[in-house]
Amino acid sequence: EGLTLEYKSPMLDKLHPWARQQAEQAGYKTVGVYMGALGFGYHPEVLAKKNMPVPACWADLAKPEYKGEVQIANPHSSGTSYTTLATMVQLMGEDKAFDYLKALHKNINQYTKSGSAPIKAAARGETGIGIVFLHDVVTQIVEGFPVKAVAPCEGTGYEIGSMSIIK
Repeated sequence: EGLTLEYKSPMLDKLHPWARQQAEQAGYKTVGVYMGALGFGYHPEVLAKKNMPVPACWADLAKPEYKGEVQIANPHSSGTSYTTLATMVQLMGEDKAFDYLKALHKNINQYTKSGSAPIKAAARGETGIGIVFLHDVVTQIVEGFPVKAVAPCEGTGYEIGSMSIIK
């Protein structure tokens, strides 16, 4: 809509190919600065205390043994959760994705406003599992919390964080 300016950085050739491709496709009106993979994190002590197995796949999170132990953000307020919704549709097809999300809903103990809130709750032992971008799990690990990251076995979606110059 003409809201951003074209800018071709002299550092463009130092970026990853996916970032250069995005810039080119956008007519150099935006450029990717990071890529974040979607997944989930878990608190090993919480799961062990409740005799729950470590989840490895998206499908695991919908199993009855995880009832009340999963948090995810609300897709109305969170890009993380919207990416989760889009990922499920791309992995499973629309009908199966919504069937999965209905099954997952039975295990959700809270829909947070923030996309990173679920892993913060898991890090503090308030829930067993948080669906988030994996870099949010790493942040909690760096801060000293005993959470573990999982890249789901079925594959996953991702985001590209980008920047533009506003006209």
